[in-house]
Amino acid sequence: MSTPEPAEPRAGAPSTPSLSPPEGSLPDLNAETYPVEEVQTLLDRAAYFSLLAQPDLEYAKRVPLIPDQSSGPSREQGREGLIIAADLHGLATRFGATAEPSADTVVGEPVARYLSRFLFAPADFGWQPGRHPPATRFDPTREQDFVLYGDRIAFGEDERHGFFGYGVGKTFPLTIQGEPRLLVGAVGNVTQGFGKFRGLEGVYSLNGVLTAELGFAGSWLCRMVDPQGRFHSQEPLAELVPELASAGQRGRAEAGASYLVLSGRKPSPPPPTRYGPPPGGGPGRVTLLTTARMTSTRPLLALTGAGGLRTALEEGETVGELDARITLDLAAAPGTAQRPNPFATHNLYRFTTAEGRRLGTVTAEILLGRSFDLAFASAPGLKALRFGGFGRVTEGTGIFEGAEGLVSINSAVGLAPHALSMLHVMRLTHPPRPAAAPGGGGVERPRSAAAPRATRNNSGGKTMVGTVHEHDLVLRTGERMHYREAGSPDGRPILLLHGNPGYSLAWNPVMERLADLGRLIAPDLIGFGDSQKTDTPPSFYHHAEFVDQFVEGLGLRDMTLFIQDWGGAIGFDHAVRHQENIRAIAFFEAILKPYESWESFPQQIDPAKIAQGDPQQSKSALARQKFQEFRQDPRIGGKGWEQITAGNIFVKIFMGPLLGHPFDPRQIPEPEKDPVLGPLLAPYFRPFPTIWSRNSIWRLAREIPIAGEPADVTVSVRHYSEVLAGWEVPKLLIYSNSGPTLKEEHAEWVRRNWSRNLTVRNLDQIPGVEVVEGTHFLQQTHPDQISDLFREWYSRLG
Repeated sequence: MSTPEPAEPRAGAPSTPSLSPPEGSLPDLNAETYPVEEVQTLLDRAAYFSLLAQPDLEYAKRVPLIPDQSSGPSREQGREGLIIAADLHGLATRFGATAEPSADTVVGEPVARYLSRFLFAPADFGWQPGRHPPATRFDPTREQDFVLYGDRIAFGEDERHGFFGYGVGKTFPLTIQGEPRLLVGAVGNVTQGFGKFRGLEGVYSLNGVLTAELGFAGSWLCRMVDPQGRFHSQEPLAELVPELASAGQRGRAEAGASYLVLSGRKPSPPPPTRYGPPPGGGPGRVTLLTTARMTSTRPLLALTGAGGLRTALEEGETVGELDARITLDLAAAPGTAQRPNPFATHNLYRFTTAEGRRLGTVTAEILLGRSFDLAFASAPGLKALRFGGFGRVTEGTGIFEGAEGLVSINSAVGLAPHALSMLHVMRLTHPPRPAAAPGGGGVERPRSAAAPRATRNNSGGKTMVGTVHEHDLVLRTGERMHYREAGSPDGRPILLLHGNPGYSLAWNPVMERLADLGRLIAPDLIGFGDSQKTDTPPSFYHHAEFVDQFVEGLGLRDMTLFIQDWGGAIGFDHAVRHQENIRAIAFFEAILKPYESWESFPQQIDPAKIAQGDPQQSKSALARQKFQEFRQDPRIGGKGWEQITAGNIFVKIFMGPLLGHPFDPRQIPEPEKDPVLGPLLAPYFRPFPTIWSRNSIWRLAREIPIAGEPADVTVSVRHYSEVLAGWEVPKLLIYSNSGPTLKEEHAEWVRRNWSRNLTVRNLDQIPGVEVVEGTHFLQQTHPDQISDLFREWYSRLG
């Protein structure tokens, strides 16, 4: 009797706090056991079969559905599985990443036959070849697991070449464009080949839909390890398959669906792959963070001519990049046909034109993946894996806004060195759309920057030395970024980055006071203030990219950073990636390192002090509770999203205390109408007038790196924290024990860990300065003091 496999990685499971695996316990992924070029060549020796399944309706009429014997003879009372019979057709796709992007999908002649039984199974059944799952009733209204039982794939009319396989899958009931659809994904392993497939290893994946007749229609993708080149063609296959050489000669795929076939490898030179924390515990489990260059690809297949069945990949233009977050157990025994290793991935596909203009993104969660050991006779000791899996498209932006569907992956991966050879297929419910005109959603076309206009001085009782002006900058990828500027255009740049839910207006008082020091520039992050609101709220990595483009667009060199809150995290990340361009860094109320657990966020909480009625402890406990709620249901429409967007909790409830004016929301339920709080909060109500405009606040609120999640943000924050520990760049920390983020305990941590060329200033020690409990936006509540401290420090930089 087979042993059930380990449980799947569980979304939202507690994370281990450690980011780096114990030294020596896991491989150095970037070590070149063999030259990376040699490993890439070995991985690329594969035959790809990218085909389109179309159900054989006549077969479905002759062969009954599998009845659930426990529920009586009537098929309508219950079914434990479906008989699947499909013809596999040649499939040609071409995605053009141009100014007017398009995706053509052309279906050729049938080349193979697919037979399977989809046997529905309990969620914990897992991968158990040879074992019939317990009878499980088919329910098209909910997600269900199933196994691919007795799969047979045979090519050609004589069906002399093919293989048998076994796998697992899942159904996804969705409403797409107002119509119910039952999407289907599956991953299988080749168990026994015949004909040209005899003795070869391979993984295949399905990505499509159950039709009204309960047949399967969609992508059928297989990657066979082919070290001897059995399927390699010595002649151009496009000449042998004319039906795939030009569009329009054969029928297209099902209406409303578009297929994108993409191959992927690491860029050259290959960037290092990093470890991150896993979304669940377990010895050896890690998240690998890596990038791949994605190319539009046409897999070709021929049945006739010399050599019989042959394949080739016709690679086209580079259409973008993939940022992948792969969670797996590197310490596990090698995956086998009986017991493969589960994995999950978070994939962000970023599509751009050849000129670098962004077209849009697709985010996919590979929910069910399996990996198998891969060995090469010519490279003994090289650790490698073959991967297969599928998952849901969870988000689309730009030309992919509103797209739904599945992604299937087939890959070979070397681990030391880490090299990639991938083929991914996206089945989307609508083809990519042309870029929209400004204001129409999608990708915004560049437009002229607005003329500078002067703002009103807000002196706060101190003589100003400069006036703040406002401008717009259109980024290289088309987004419009608003910014404020003061001082001399020829002066050394000082870049000021705001937090959440702030914007550049918060820096006005400081910019007016420090304008004589150089060129002071404060942008509104995309989605904030007067910058463009995108269809999808930007993530931490989107903001990092936008700031990179902003600095590039203004030609800022030899910069000093003055940063706070999320502007601190984004600024630190930018600084360590562009060290040659950074002169110095000043910061306050910023994210110094990941919070290792919820117990350390936002600060240590003492239950005894809470019991005694300590107000600050009670506020900290409430803040922690709210941020946990924001993370419990991360979906748009979830409880956290409702509180932040519909409830506007950040502006209505949080901003008053963060600006030094604590109040009881039970006593003032509508602070925007209060004679004291109304004027204070009005500048923050203005840029976020609607539910959708507050999505950017919500996105960053759930990306604070706590207890290892999100893994990618945690890795980046950990990275910049470690770099700053050894970097000689001048650093200034301004803090107060009254701030919610950085107190004496954090200042002491900075003194110990970021000690190189460090200056620390405590506002509490300045005579005559009153710091109100909870103050977070010091640039607004204490502009005189922090400006004076910055000026004193900056004057000593030389």
